[in-house]
Amino acid sequence: MSCQSGAKRQRTQAQVDAGFGPVIPGCRSVQQYRKLNRIDEGTYGVVYRACDVETGEVVALKQLKLTAVKSDDGFPSSSLREISLLLEIQHPNVVRCREVVVGNSLQHIFMVMEYVEHELKVLLSKHIFAIAEMKCLLIQLLRGVGHLHQCWILHRDLKTSNILLDKNGVLKICDFGLARHFGQPLRPYTQRVQSLWYRAPEILLGQRIYSSAIDIWSIGCVFGELLLRRPLFEGKAELHQLGLIFGLAGLPSEESWPECQELPNWKLADSFKDLLPGWEVLAEHGSLSALGLDLLQSLLQLCPDRRSSAEVAQQHAYFVEVPLPQETEMLPTFKESNSEGRRSNSGRIVEALKISETCETENVCRFMNAAASRAVPFPAPRLEPAACFCCLPMPIVNVLGADLRWADDVACVQGNGMWKPTVTDESGDVDVVCFLNEACVHKGAYQVPHYVVDGYYHDDGPPALDQIVESSRFLHEKLQAKKKVLVVCPAGEKFASHRAFSALCTAAYPLLMKGCTLDAAVSVWTGHEVGFRQHSWAPLHKPAPPRHLSLEKCLEALDLAIRQKWLEVEHFNVRAFRDLCAEWDAAWVIPGQILLFADPVTTALDPDPATASHLVPPDSPNFFSWFESNNVTTLVRLNKDRESGLNKSYDPNLFMDLGMTHVQAAYDDTQGGVPPKDVLKKVIDGCAGIREKEAIAFHCKAGFGRSGVCAAVLAIQRFDVPGEILLPWLRMCRPGTITTMQQAQFLQGLRGRADVSKVMSQADECCTMQ
Repeated sequence: MSCQSGAKRQRTQAQVDAGFGPVIPGCRSVQQYRKLNRIDEGTYGVVYRACDVETGEVVALKQLKLTAVKSDDGFPSSSLREISLLLEIQHPNVVRCREVVVGNSLQHIFMVMEYVEHELKVLLSKHIFAIAEMKCLLIQLLRGVGHLHQCWILHRDLKTSNILLDKNGVLKICDFGLARHFGQPLRPYTQRVQSLWYRAPEILLGQRIYSSAIDIWSIGCVFGELLLRRPLFEGKAELHQLGLIFGLAGLPSEESWPECQELPNWKLADSFKDLLPGWEVLAEHGSLSALGLDLLQSLLQLCPDRRSSAEVAQQHAYFVEVPLPQETEMLPTFKESNSEGRRSNSGRIVEALKISETCETENVCRFMNAAASRAVPFPAPRLEPAACFCCLPMPIVNVLGADLRWADDVACVQGNGMWKPTVTDESGDVDVVCFLNEACVHKGAYQVPHYVVDGYYHDDGPPALDQIVESSRFLHEKLQAKKKVLVVCPAGEKFASHRAFSALCTAAYPLLMKGCTLDAAVSVWTGHEVGFRQHSWAPLHKPAPPRHLSLEKCLEALDLAIRQKWLEVEHFNVRAFRDLCAEWDAAWVIPGQILLFADPVTTALDPDPATASHLVPPDSPNFFSWFESNNVTTLVRLNKDRESGLNKSYDPNLFMDLGMTHVQAAYDDTQGGVPPKDVLKKVIDGCAGIREKEAIAFHCKAGFGRSGVCAAVLAIQRFDVPGEILLPWLRMCRPGTITTMQQAQFLQGLRGRADVSKVMSQADECCTMQ
């Protein structure tokens, strides 16, 4: 550090101590405004509702977070861009920045923006917009984005939470933290843009040279959300997001998207090579006309060069067909949502876990493969296998007599390797076919209504808890309506994970929804053994682990969770479970008590995608408020510091200064071993003082191996439950948890609290000997 820079900092601090301010000449002081309440919080700032002390005008005051990535001048580059862009843009559909004001230190810099009463995401959760109102909102959004693009500005984070609506019905685009100028010729930009559910396919496939088309894709997603009142593509990870996109728009070809196969991540598309477009699902939506569908398809063109522009989309015939777009001043008025303050995005997500989710058809029947819906009158015809198919035996499991059956059946198309399921006379007439997998779905194979749940097959473990609950609710809805349901899945070792997934989702139904006893639920499946991997099969673990995690143990785990009240199906919120995973890379393994998550450090320089946490830097107030809103009082850290720069882990003092307990239990582990006994003891002792209503968060590098084992040991010690039953529960709550055979066998050997006490005693003996 030079003497000059040190002197500058001393003078600045002296000014602060003396009460001088502001520290940036030419800027007014923040004292010109009085804070009224906190509105919201994001990655790059905290927003307050405030008023001008002289005029009384209400404004939005955004305090910039100076802990983000900084420019050479020591100021966050994202904030510099946001300030300069908003001061430059003047358009009625873009939130206006009036000025920049400062406090008496460089850590207190605020943007003064016009105050807008409502957030579109919040309104969609409470209000059903009419078609004319949707058109009004959509065309305003297109006008605002069109102006940005005319000014050569990319927003790069369009979503319903970044779209505001004022009391006069005027839509405003906000949050320019990821926005930037672009030009011709295009050049490479970062891929760390756009929220996952609104992310363009070219970004997901690794394209770094992109243009305004990525914003158009996000507008298409917002249009779909206006129609459905839920996100159009609710992916849990990038691969899943691609699957949802291709399930609607089909897999691109060289004809439809030239050079798409040259994109860096194109190999991910191999998982979806059999998908066909499924636009008819949206076409059947009562609110969407043929012209509306045409507009939506133009906004969601997979090829960015063929995607519509904002200017062209404004001229689409959809906006001149009846009903016409509503006038802005005629839009409905709403009670002001900001006067009492809104919670942060993360707070809303986790709070939603406590809210009962209405089991409506539109919420339950989320078609994970949109192209799989074909509805025809009943009774449904039985399909006979064609001559070119060779049929395998089809054992039938009568789960609930003739009303609910599970069929293990598949036929293979000779020559191209496609798998097509068939129903024989043995199955009897059915009303609904339910595919609890995607591999066996062949378009048109069944001419009856059918439903698809997308499986998590990355590690061949049991399905995630949200998928089990969602499929159980779907089956319950159909059976309550007196429908006969046939659950179909493929056979053969090639599809062992799909078969096991299907069986568990079906077997869980009577346990979760009918109050069936565990013995009765298990007895139905005797003789139809299916199993899962008892731990993840990462590339370093070869050969793939055996399927020692039985269906029976998984059902025992669900039964245990119900008895312990870890799972209350009537209150379980599927969307909140997925949001927590997608936005925070986290999962509750014991709801409200034990949380697993990835290292909370932005890892843009880390090539391993498993460690690319979605979380914000841990020194941001947003991160702390997330923990505070969920009463997380203890943080257990199991990985050591990494390299410098963006990959350097956080300072524990950041948490301890806020009154949290930080347990530093880091140890080296590159092969997925069992944590040393002294580490386990440190974890147990460090969590000993936790009160009943307080929660503990565990993390290592990815939040799967070390974190999973230590959290499991703590749960066994707390609840006196056997490890072999807790293990499948962990893997349902956070797929991928428990990464090696050693870890799985260690947990299966802990039969309860007494065994954990023995491990602690052995750790004490080791310490004494040393």
